[in-house]
Amino acid sequence: MVTQKIFQAFKLHGCKVHSSQLLLPQVFPFYADIQIARIIKFLFVIFLAGSTAISCSRGPEVKMRGKYINENQQANLEITSEKMVVSSGPLTIGADYQVLNVNGTDVTVELSAPNTPKATMVVTVNENYLEIDNFLFGGTWTRK
Repeated sequence: MVTQKIFQAFKLHGCKVHSSQLLLPQVFPFYADIQIARIIKFLFVIFLAGSTAISCSRGPEVKMRGKYINENQQANLEITSEKMVVSSGPLTIGADYQVLNVNGTDVTVELSAPNTPKATMVVTVNENYLEIDNFLFGGTWTRK
């Protein structure tokens, strides 16, 4: 019960928690006596301090969020947790997206916008750039 609540809290912040690394009874034998909120708060402090008690890595679906530029098309791309927006000069086009699949560094997303059919695309997430396979968002996007 306590462990599930902790996993949920980390997932809300875009982390993938590796359960094999989180051993609450060994690390906190007194955890049953402490309120869940205090444990979660304490674990966030440990996580931010870089402790090895929790192994948390951000997947490519979180790493792709940010602001990018495509110098060939003179366009900007912004990816938030819910939207992708491309702008070039006076034109701005946006769509909501949902992650369908993550395979290594490839993230398959489904785009949706009002009064349009849904479309899928693959985003390859690299260290400082994205490669996108799509007619509208397609190309290589360098992180700003």
